[in-house]
Amino acid sequence: MTDPLTHKQLSVGLTLAAIGAIASLWIVFSLFDGFLAVKGSYLVIALILTAVAYASSQYESKQRLFESDVPLWPVVVVGLAIGIFESVFLQQRVFAVLMTPVALLSVFLQIGRRDGDLFVLTQIVGAYLLTTVPKYFATGFYFGRGDILAHTGRVEALLNAHSAAGMSSYQIFPGYHLLTGSVSLIGSVPPYDSIQLVGITVYGALLLAVFCLIRNFARSEIALVSTFVASFLPGYISFANYFYPQAFATSIFVFVILLGVLDTGSLSPRAIGLSFILCAGALVSHHLSFVLFVPIFLMLTFGHRQQATIRTAAFWIGLLAAAAYWAFQERFYTNLAFFFGRSIQLGSERATSPGGNTHIYGLTVPESSIGLALRSLLASDGIFYIALAAVTLIGLTSVIELPSRYRRAFPLVALGTLGSVVIIKSPISLLLPGRVAAPFVIFFAVVVAIGLYRLRAARAVFPGNEAVRGTLIVMLLATAPVVAADDVYSLHKGPEFFEARPLPPAEVDLPPDEMNQLRAVSDFSRDYGMSLAAPWVTETALELRYGSPPVEDVSIKRDQVLLGDGSGLVYRDRWGDHRVTFFEEDGIHRLALNREVLETTVASNEQIYDAGDVGVLAQDREGTVKIANRSCVAHC
Repeated sequence: MTDPLTHKQLSVGLTLAAIGAIASLWIVFSLFDGFLAVKGSYLVIALILTAVAYASSQYESKQRLFESDVPLWPVVVVGLAIGIFESVFLQQRVFAVLMTPVALLSVFLQIGRRDGDLFVLTQIVGAYLLTTVPKYFATGFYFGRGDILAHTGRVEALLNAHSAAGMSSYQIFPGYHLLTGSVSLIGSVPPYDSIQLVGITVYGALLLAVFCLIRNFARSEIALVSTFVASFLPGYISFANYFYPQAFATSIFVFVILLGVLDTGSLSPRAIGLSFILCAGALVSHHLSFVLFVPIFLMLTFGHRQQATIRTAAFWIGLLAAAAYWAFQERFYTNLAFFFGRSIQLGSERATSPGGNTHIYGLTVPESSIGLALRSLLASDGIFYIALAAVTLIGLTSVIELPSRYRRAFPLVALGTLGSVVIIKSPISLLLPGRVAAPFVIFFAVVVAIGLYRLRAARAVFPGNEAVRGTLIVMLLATAPVVAADDVYSLHKGPEFFEARPLPPAEVDLPPDEMNQLRAVSDFSRDYGMSLAAPWVTETALELRYGSPPVEDVSIKRDQVLLGDGSGLVYRDRWGDHRVTFFEEDGIHRLALNREVLETTVASNEQIYDAGDVGVLAQDREGTVKIANRSCVAHC
């Protein structure tokens, strides 16, 4: 058997890798694209930080970095109380976002004390609630990437029709809607509030399941840090408020995995039966999740051999049942293939042209430059991904150095390593649909946790090592809540790291007044038999949220909005503050315009309906609505 690599060998390897990465970056900078080289330098910086933090410390010390006996639990309690007060009464959560890193650091410093696992777990859940609950109260209607708009409408249709048949295409996958609809009915709350409350509750409980799951593979301290990491990773915490069928199915499969690996010697018939019930729930909730979890259950089947067959039988039988169930649905496999093809096409567009086809009016948007790339490298998401990549590399290096310590956790580490490819931003991750990463987040958290644990538990060999390790920890904990706070637009004015040019932030929520106005527009179109056209978010709200007659897609050609078969364009005043996304045959298009251009456009076209912040502009004889006062148009 080959001996594990020593600390010295790994330190030399990391140093040589950092030198090679710097040389490669310089070649790209000199011969090809300086902008691209600077953007890609975040991985090189992460590798350098990894080499410095790892080579100048040794594993492990009885003395912990930042160790203190000061009671820190009041930080989480006070932060949560003030965050909820701010979001409920001031309708904002800037303080909650800025307070979250302090709460996270206070929780992290308590791991390893003699306070007990449950005491720390309670605070981890409290820090999680500090992000999710204020987000629910501060946003009027949070729709994220759009799914919540559609599924809220489907839950309403289910409740109105008293049958899954009222949900159109999702009548064959009603599990998520039946759950949230039941909570809405029993709790007498609107469907949107039901979705939010169920999502926050499910993913809060899932943190406890994550701890129990990882505890079967690793020491209690690593399990606690892994749960802690999951509680702030944007890929996990976003599912609480952006709770749609895949998020629900993902949580189900985590519970199935937990039941399958409980180290009780043999699984009880009750646990086996519950696993089958949960897989049946996933079967009727979301189609893609079964496919995405195949590599995870393969790894757990062959990597956790004790009673592997019976431990994963529920999933494999469920997968066969799912394949048969889908075969009976007309055109299901055709639609699934179209989804994958379309997602890869859009991913390719993101990777090769991050700006997409962007139409800019009345805004001065700087061209791509090395200076702009450097500024974006120092943005919150740039710093976050530098720290995340560095801590991940430290975690992987620690596993290589001490394989015997993490032998039981190998299946989780292997899955986390695979997940890092699609979670840490890279050309590979940009090519794949973002939803592919969802099943791997909790396993990726294990790798990050091992890195964080080593940063805190290692013993310094050279002066200044504590400062490097402490800086990495603070960088990660300080920026993660900001990256996850997509609804706090003031924190995302750019330049964002993964955009070619700094555009206004994307819209992820709608105020209550505007939702009521969209309902009025839908009623107007229905009463007068008028066909409307709108960009994607507005179209989704009108059709799937309020049952409007079919809304046409729009496109932009030479300062004109083409309405297709629509006779009126639905506009919204918020377009003046956010970039607007719409789809055309050649991919994603974006519209960015200032308020002056929007107001002039409304004034210079015939307005046939005005609901306040939302209105309808009539098409001209050419079937278009002309955009007034063009400042510049860019296709990038």
